[in-house]
Formats: sequence, C-alpha cells, structure tokens
Amino acid sequence: MHKAEIIGSLKSDETKEQFLEQFEEEYIKITIIESLKNDENKIKYLSKTTDEYYRAEIIASLNDNNRKISFLKEIKSIALKKEIIQSINIEELTDENKILLLQEDLSEKQKEIIIENIQEDELKIAQLEKVKDEECKTQIIISLKSDEIKLSQLVNISYEGFRVLIIKSLKSDDKKLEQLENMKNNESKIDIINSMQDDNKKLAQLSNFKDEMDKIKIIEKIRRR
Repeated sequence: MHKAEIIGSLKSDETKEQFLEQFEEEYIKITIIESLKNDENKIKYLSKTTDEYYRAEIIASLNDNNRKISFLKEIKSIALKKEIIQSINIEELTDENKILLLQEDLSEKQKEIIIENIQEDELKIAQLEKVKDEECKTQIIISLKSDEIKLSQLVNISYEGFRVLIIKSLKSDDKKLEQLENMKNNESKIDIINSMQDDNKKLAQLSNFKDEMDKIKIIEKIRRR
C-alpha cells in the first residue's frame, strides 16, 4: 500500500498509469486511479472493474460534478449512491442535473439545498412539490428572486412563523405592509415591521398598536440602526 501512496503522489497521470499493472490487488489499483488528475483517465478504468464499490469510488473522485450525475444511474446500491451524492458540489451542477439528482433517495434537507441552488424561480417552484417538510419548503421560497412568486406560495405554508420568514425576505416594504393584516398575532406583525428598510414607514405603524411595549419594540430597533 505504501508503494501505491508514493505512486499516487506523482504529478504525471501517464507515469501513474504505467505502474498500475504492477499491482494485482484491485483496491490498490483504485487508490492510484482515484489520484489521477484527468477525469477521462479515471473514466476509462470504470469498464475494467465490475465491483460496484470500486466503481462508486472512482465516480466520487471525479473532478467534474456533472459527470458524476451521468454515472450515478450505473450504481444500484443506495448506500453507494449516497456516498457519491455526498461528494457532489451542488453549486457546480447545471440546473438540468440538479433536477435529475432530485430523483434519487434524498433527505428533505438535501432536496432543499439542491432546489435552493437552481437558478430560475420557475424551475424551483416546479420542484417544490417534491419537498414535504414545511421548514425546508420555506427556505426554498425565501431563496426565490421574485417577491410576487414568494407571495403566491404563502398559501402553501400553514405555520405563521414560517410565513413571517418569507414576508421578511421580501424586497418591497410596501408588500410587507400589505401582509400585516393576514398576521394573527402582534409579535408576527412587529417582526415584519422591524424587517422593513424605511424607518418612516415603520413609525407610521405605531398607531396600529395599543400596547406601549409593542411600540417600544419597534422604536428600539430603529434606535439601534
């Protein structure tokens, strides 16, 4: 194994490959193959091993995250697929491959991270039904660029605390104000008001609160800015 580690540290892929045939043990060969810099050099060895574990190891070691997606379907083991998925940098995937990845056995959090990283709002919304967890769904909605599309998704969120988070993420203070009447408790309203950029619009809301402590919570936020 020490020989394999030394060979793996060599700079040239060509030199590394020249030593491969010296080893009979497949696990040692895989260690060297994983150290190759060029993905094409790694990929040509995929067809030379039938062991799914070793194939998964090679796929996970690829530099191109989009190529990993293209080979993922060749792996049957769910556990090995999960290891490959863990090695993928989601941000480097094309939107098409992000959507393909959503077909795999993923946790709700993994789905959230993938959908959040999709570029187009419309594509994000199209994938939203794949997420059942309301907190994860909320974070995806917050990541949308358009205030209008965010507001259109409020009907799909039942918990007021999550709805407040979405409203606070709006760019428009006026749109935030429009949502105040839909809030059931004053704490939610105060939270939304304090997220606004325009201090004058905040102060204009003080007359809507009878409790002096509620007013102070808004004024204190303004003072700290």
